Amino acid sequence: MNEQEKVELLQLVVNKYIEKESKPPSATELKALLPFYSNPSKIAKDNNIELSVRTASYDRSDPSVVKQLQETAQLKAIENNTIVVSKDKNFFPENIKLKNGLTVNAEQFFINNLTERTELGPNRPEAKKLTLSNKQLAELFNTNERNVKRVVANIKNSNDFKADYPEPRKQAFYIKQAADRIKKARKYLSADMLANVKLQEQQLKKLNSMFKDGTLVITDYPKLVKALNTTMDKETGILDHSIKKTKKEMIERSKDNSGIFDISHTIGKTTEQQNIEFLRNRNVSDYKTNQALYKSIESYVKNKIDDPEYDLRLEEFDTYMKEMGQAVKIGNRFFGYREEMFNSETGEFTGINRQLEYYGLPKFENGVPLKKVKKADGGSMNIDLGFFAGGGIAKEAGDSSGPPPESGPNPQGLLSLMKRARNY
Repeated sequence: MNEQEKVELLQLVVNKYIEKESKPPSATELKALLPFYSNPSKIAKDNNIELSVRTASYDRSDPSVVKQLQETAQLKAIENNTIVVSKDKNFFPENIKLKNGLTVNAEQFFINNLTERTELGPNRPEAKKLTLSNKQLAELFNTNERNVKRVVANIKNSNDFKADYPEPRKQAFYIKQAADRIKKARKYLSADMLANVKLQEQQLKKLNSMFKDGTLVITDYPKLVKALNTTMDKETGILDHSIKKTKKEMIERSKDNSGIFDISHTIGKTTEQQNIEFLRNRNVSDYKTNQALYKSIESYVKNKIDDPEYDLRLEEFDTYMKEMGQAVKIGNRFFGYREEMFNSETGEFTGINRQLEYYGLPKFENGVPLKKVKKADGGSMNIDLGFFAGGGIAKEAGDSSGPPPESGPNPQGLLSLMKRARNY
C-alpha cells in the first residue's frame, strides 16, 4: 500500500473501534489491530488521528500495591522457573538446574556468573569460555535476552555489586586482532576477488593521500562535512547533523596519517564470518561514520528496544544510510543500501563509487571482472570463475560477489558447468 492507503485503512480501523467501544484505541491496541504496520501510532499522529491514552486503575506508588506486585512477581518466578523483573527488583526461583545436572541457588548463580564475566571482560574469549552469555542465561531461565539485560542492569546498579572490568588491552592487541580476522576471511576469496580487494585498498590509499597533500580540501565537500559531524544520542537514537567541528579541525584531521576514509564492513569483523571480505560487504566510509556512528546505533539497537520511538529511530537511521549509499548490519538487521556492490562483467566497484559520488569525490577505477567468456559450439557462454571458485551460488539476495558464509570451495560446480557448456 502507498502512504495514503495506509492512512485510510488506519482511519477505518479507528472509526470501527470507536463505534464498538465508544472511545479511540490506544497506541498499544492499535498496534495489535494492525500488526503489519511498523509504527501505526506515528502514522496516526502525523495525520491528526486521535488515540486514547491508557491509564492504570491503581497507584503503583501505593506501598500495598507495590507489595502485591512483588508477591505476584515472586510467585510467577517460582511457578515458571524464570526471572521476573518488577520495577527495579529481580525475582528468582529458589533453585535452577544446570545443563550438567547440578542444582544451584538461582540468584547466587546468576550474580556469580555476572561477576566473573565482568572481571574477565564480557567479550573476551576467556569469558565466553568460562561463563554463560545473556542468550545462554535466557535459555536456562526460560526467558529472553531482553529480560536478562534488565536483570543485569538492576544488579549492576546495586551498591552490593563490586565487580569491575579488567584493565584495557593495549591498542596494538586490537590492531593485530582485526588484522588476523581480515587475513582469515581472505582465505575464502577467489584469486580475482582478492585482486579486486587489493585494488580497492590501493585506490583508497590514493584518495586519502589527496587530502593529506592538499589536492582535495575537506571543506569543499558539504556532504562529507555533514558526515564528519553527524552524531547519534545512544539514549534517544536521535541523529544530529549540526556542524560541531571548525574548518581548521576538519582540515587538520584530514591530513592525519590514518586517513579520512577507511574500508567499512557491512558485516562486522568481530563476527568472524567467512564473508566479511566479499566485495558485497566492503564499503568506503569516513572515519566518523565507521567508528563512532555505527557504535552508537549498535548501543541503541541493543539497549533501547523499549523506547516508544524505537521503530522511528531505526527508520531514520536506515534512511540516512540509504542516502549515503552505505550498508551495515546491526544485530540481525541490515540498514541502508542492499543492491549491487560490484559489477562482475565490467569490474566496476558500483557500491563504493555510489558512496564516493554521494560525497562528491572521484570514483574508483574499474577492477578485475569476475566473468570470463567461454566459447562453445553454437555461441558463447559467460562463466563467473571467481564465483565458482568462491563456493557457488550466493544465498543472500542480490549478492553477485561471492558465496554465503557457510560455503567452501566448490570445484565440482565449475567442472559441471564446463561439461554442460561442451554438451551445449
